[in-house]
Amino acid sequence: MKNDNFTNKKIGIWGFGIVGKSVYNYLKQFSNQIQVLDKTKQNIENWIEQTDKNIDTFLEKNDLIICSPGIPLHNYQQYHHKMITELDIFAQNYRQTTVGITGTLGKTSITTLLQQHIPNSIAAGNIGYPMLNILALQQPPSTTILELSSFQLNYIRNFAPDIAIWTNFYPNHLDHHTSEDEYFLAKCNIMRHQTSSQIALIACNLIERIKKCISINSQIFLFCTQQCSKHTYPTFTNSNNQIKCKNNVIFDNTNRLPNTTFEENWLIIIATLYILKAPLIITNNHNTLQEHRLEKIGTYKNSTFYNDSKSTVWQATKQAIASLNQESCALFLGGLSKGTDRTPLIQYLQNKPITVFAFGKEAETLQTMCQKYNISCSAYTTLDEAFIACMKQPLPKNILLSPSGASFDLFKNYIERGNHFKSLYNQLAHS
Repeated sequence: MKNDNFTNKKIGIWGFGIVGKSVYNYLKQFSNQIQVLDKTKQNIENWIEQTDKNIDTFLEKNDLIICSPGIPLHNYQQYHHKMITELDIFAQNYRQTTVGITGTLGKTSITTLLQQHIPNSIAAGNIGYPMLNILALQQPPSTTILELSSFQLNYIRNFAPDIAIWTNFYPNHLDHHTSEDEYFLAKCNIMRHQTSSQIALIACNLIERIKKCISINSQIFLFCTQQCSKHTYPTFTNSNNQIKCKNNVIFDNTNRLPNTTFEENWLIIIATLYILKAPLIITNNHNTLQEHRLEKIGTYKNSTFYNDSKSTVWQATKQAIASLNQESCALFLGGLSKGTDRTPLIQYLQNKPITVFAFGKEAETLQTMCQKYNISCSAYTTLDEAFIACMKQPLPKNILLSPSGASFDLFKNYIERGNHFKSLYNQLAHS
């Protein structure tokens, strides 16, 4: 949406977190009629408390509504014509290259590492930096890399990144989306409005399902960790220590890649750099992941402690465990499953040297699942109690917080959960 469309409009911002504040700061230069709806009292002139009655009044009164991602809007579809997204505002006002990344796993790691390897770039979106803040920079970067959740993509009208990356797909957020199909369609929006001059880089096992859901106009590239011959699209593969596209070697000796992230993530990163014609130079000097993603926080009595609080789906926890190469481990599982079934993770733990310490609202459910598969597990109300119990036992080689669930049963977000785990370790290490 162009900026002149905000002039003299009554604008409603629903939710005043990171996104809401960024939207407010950007739009106040175009309108002095901005109202904020939030559960928490805000130190601004036109704030109203979020109640059922006030929601209806707020939606009726305002001409345009910008909702923070994650607010469920299924019951307010009669106001859909008023709703716009930060992504659409950004797309209409940013004139440089945009790379959008979505998927169930790997978004943050790929976004972070791409930003470190693409000159004059910035990472924003779901990674924590508001994209509208970029529009206020005196010298905007030549490339913006956006980590995008299904919540952010769900209601877009015309956002179309120059390169759309879809890493993978697993059922998730089924406590928010009404079905797995709705979740998938939200992800499809990253490609829905692309033109023939734009590019989509997609996991090879998703393309046929995507084609059944939307009309594809962009140039398609696929990626696959093994040789893949069933598609006619150009495909990036990683085999025999070589990354190839159209049978041409574009990166040799992949076994020298840093172990900062997983093999498939590196394949996507190198494919994107190749498409962008960026330097294919991968060094250990530019490979620092964001906090809370398999973050090594220290060693105590020969045990290494890892903070993987950003693991909010079981597939991410499975990847974290696989990276430990069958070494003994105390695993902290917890959080909310968001309508998904964590049984496949528990099955994966069978016959591995792992003891589970379950915590939080679903701790007893996790314990019951572990008992069914003969996995040692104890349940605790809080992370503190689970941590204390673990420290009273002989310590294994690895201590891993990788909850496989959302943090909202005990913490504000995964960052607070990860920081709390690190504070527990620091107290132990300095005791």
